[in-house]
Amino acid sequence: MIQDTCEILGSTGCAVFSFLYAIGQEPELLIKDFGTLVDNKILAKDATVLDYSKLAKFYGENVSVVWRKPGEFIPGQMYLGRWTRPGFNHFVVMKDNKVVWNPMKYSKCVSEGQLSDIRVITIF
Repeated sequence: MIQDTCEILGSTGCAVFSFLYAIGQEPELLIKDFGTLVDNKILAKDATVLDYSKLAKFYGENVSVVWRKPGEFIPGQMYLGRWTRPGFNHFVVMKDNKVVWNPMKYSKCVSEGQLSDIRVITIF
């Protein structure tokens, strides 16, 4: 049901929304495609990204994603930043150590937490 999908994505979809934005795709596509992505084991039922490369390929992109420490970004290139505070984490799109897109209007993790790690995205 669309209501269930929206509830899941609204609660735990920040990484997948941010990733789609970073690779130039419309994050809203997830509402329509969520069930298929779960069935294909690209996303978990809680919207956790299980395979970034397969997710990109589903939307016609070829990428590699590498986990790195916060300062290990590629200048001028967008990447996912995982911000944390005790018991919580939140993903945003970053570029050159600045948040450029946040799937939420406001995030306590970003404003009060710390950047814990990043996902460097290279589009081929």
